[in-house]
Amino acid sequence: MPDSPPNWQFTLLAPVYDWLMVLRPRGKFPEWNLPAAPGVLDLGGGTGRSLEAAVEPANFAEKVVLDLNRAMLRQGQRRRNYDFVAGDARRLPFADGSFDLVLACDSLHHIGDPDDVFAELNRILTKGGAVFIEEFNPQGLSGKIAKLGEYALGMKSHFLVPEQLKDIARANNFKIESFEVTSLYQRLLGYL
Repeated sequence: MPDSPPNWQFTLLAPVYDWLMVLRPRGKFPEWNLPAAPGVLDLGGGTGRSLEAAVEPANFAEKVVLDLNRAMLRQGQRRRNYDFVAGDARRLPFADGSFDLVLACDSLHHIGDPDDVFAELNRILTKGGAVFIEEFNPQGLSGKIAKLGEYALGMKSHFLVPEQLKDIARANNFKIESFEVTSLYQRLLGYL
């Protein structure tokens, strides 16, 4: 599967991506009480850095990172002991009910077609499964700066405002347990 726009930027960034992200540390999310579960999917997870940082990987028997960009996946395979899968988040290559938790950290805006993505999340999650989404908040000052930075790099990102993210989650049968909005981020934890 060839890389397609906007993925070419990540092909160039792949060798230094984890190093660059050290400049933007990501802590664990204990306040979200992300559930320990047999299987977790990091959607649009590139090198797997978000999965490593967001949860205790030891709590999961199956750890899968899906991304469209093969260069990012190759970098992740060199650094982490996860399963790395090349694929499109709008047509996930997994059976129904394959995962108990899906993380999508800073990835949804790169994928586009959020309705298709949420429909796929609904399909691949187990009954009672959880989704954790962290996205830039395009309405906050810090989020606007991040958005401008992505556009300056030529990324064709599609940012959702907080109400859109909540509406799409609800329309796809997710019960929103937690929703937080800051100047930079919006974070949603929902259950099927």
